Amino acid sequence: MGSAASSPSGIEAVGAIPFGSHFCQFYRTKQDLIDTLVPYFVAGLRNNEVCMWVTSHPLEAEEATALMREAMPDFEDFVANGQIEIWNHQDWYLRNGEQRPAEVLQGWIDREQRALDRGFSGFRLTGNTFWLERSGWHEFLEYESMVNEAFRRFRIIALCSYSLDRCCAEDVLDVCRNHQFALTRRQGEWELIESSTLKLAKEELQKLNGDLERRVAERTVELEGALRARDEFLAMLGHELRNPLAPIRNAAQVMRLIGPSDPHLTRARDVIDRQVGQLARLVDDLLDVSRVTQGKVELHKERIDLDTVLAQAVETSRPSIDSRRHTLTVALPSGSFYVMADLTRLSQVVSNLLNNAAKYMEEGGRIWLEAERKDGEIL
Repeated sequence: MGSAASSPSGIEAVGAIPFGSHFCQFYRTKQDLIDTLVPYFVAGLRNNEVCMWVTSHPLEAEEATALMREAMPDFEDFVANGQIEIWNHQDWYLRNGEQRPAEVLQGWIDREQRALDRGFSGFRLTGNTFWLERSGWHEFLEYESMVNEAFRRFRIIALCSYSLDRCCAEDVLDVCRNHQFALTRRQGEWELIESSTLKLAKEELQKLNGDLERRVAERTVELEGALRARDEFLAMLGHELRNPLAPIRNAAQVMRLIGPSDPHLTRARDVIDRQVGQLARLVDDLLDVSRVTQGKVELHKERIDLDTVLAQAVETSRPSIDSRRHTLTVALPSGSFYVMADLTRLSQVVSNLLNNAAKYMEEGGRIWLEAERKDGEIL
């Protein structure tokens, strides 16, 4: 199970914390424990997590229970729902009077799985090591090392408490090495001490994030430049293609006026005229693409008769329809019907529909273009 999601720790100095976290607290007084563990478990219960508090001197199970009741008026509801357990250390760490590291670790993992199976968001725990004797110290450190490696793969948050009165300087170093970070109180203020491994990992992550952001920014600039170049090219191409169209169309009109009435020549002139019209529309489409990408499309609305719109659309689409031997039927309502619209754009909409119908239907088909009045609108 992945552990990327975060949860409020309940501890102001720590803030939100990802599942998979395994950290420790060095404390001197019972109040240090109370000030961290009570809000820690309140946050877990409110975040829909199953919680387990394994106690030891100087804060035993009975007092821990009373503190939770005081902090949460509805605490007994969570107890009844099986969402929190408060154990004495003898019953969890020292069954039959001896340490069983692998069994304890598996017990945590089993509870996480049961919590998820019941629909909870994760599992939160703490254990106070005040009970730990020097004879079992190294064995317990090996257990902590296993926990540190294992928990990162689960939706577990674990806080281990160590009494500074029972730890020497070397012990503190050993504990920090087997936890992601340590929490302690100095002169009334909480401080976080990160392990060297975690600190290096965070620095490397920050470096990688910085490199990624830089590469994304550079690539974005490159893409924006390429898009600008494309838009400029489309605009230039559209204008350059449009320039020769007018002389070609004029030449075709001159040929129509002064040329002989040879049927072959007439058909050739008609082909030139139609294809020039088609090319003009393609150039207009090309310019439209350029305008759209640059955000320069403007609508020139005016009061126009719908008959004019549809007639222009049919005229534009007629060559495409005729070339595939389709039959077009146009049915319009009687009388004039005026709309506020851009004549060119609205005509393009209808002509594009007609062209698509002509293009994608088998030759010799039938196309209907119908308009009717409905509730003061045109359908």
